[in-house]
Amino acid sequence: IFNLPSLSKFQPVLMSSLQSELKSSFEKYWRPNEERLNFLSGYKFVFVGEKGREISSDYRTLVERGRGDIEAFDVGAGMAKWARKLEKEKRWAVKKGGRLTLVADSDEMEKAVGKKGWKAFVDEALK
Repeated sequence: IFNLPSLSKFQPVLMSSLQSELKSSFEKYWRPNEERLNFLSGYKFVFVGEKGREISSDYRTLVERGRGDIEAFDVGAGMAKWARKLEKEKRWAVKKGGRLTLVADSDEMEKAVGKKGWKAFVDEALK
């Protein structure tokens, strides 16, 4: 049997000089809240990376636990597929009223497709 430690044991200590509005706001957000279970519902995250390394297990877990949607895109697939992927996901966002978030490590993408290549991907995403 494992007993979890008390929540208050890990709660940050607030300075006594902190304004009361900020203290109450902190208390509100610090306490457990069932609404947070679905805090990513309505969001879709498109993780861009090299084949098989588009999304880390930590990010996958975070998005899944927040009830968000996940897509992956292999940067090696090229610009034409990227443009089609973006159009598809933008249609999803409009139809579902959702929010689309593109996630990538710029340094890694520059290594994978070159600086100019990655700039082209970014420019296409910003259209």
